[in-house]
Order: sequence, then structure tokens, then C-alpha cells
Amino acid sequence: MIFEEKNRIMLQKPYYHYLLLYLIYRCALFILNFNQADVILWLLYQLTIIDCAKHVALNT
Repeated sequence: MIFEEKNRIMLQKPYYHYLLLYLIYRCALFILNFNQADVILWLLYQLTIIDCAKHVALNT
């Protein structure tokens, strides 16, 4: 029970989300051409801004 609660709290921390975005970006670099990776980076940047705004709005 305590272990499950600890895992639930750890998964709520925002840095797991950013790690996932970074891994997606690295996969995009590997799969796509390097020119197209700039578009993927821009999209991930937009998603990160939206996620930060939601996080701030929910915690205020």
C-alpha cells in the first residue's frame, strides 16, 4: 500500500513528462532527417509550454 502510494506520487512529478518528451525527440532525430527534427523540436517545445501553463494553473 505504501509502495503504491509512493509510486503514484513519483509519477506525478513533472520531470518524468520532460524525460518522455526528450526521448520522443531523440527518436525523431534517429528516424527523420535532421532538417525535419527542427519541426519536431518546435512541436515538443509548444507541448512543454502548454504543460507548464497547466501545471502552474492547477497549483495556484
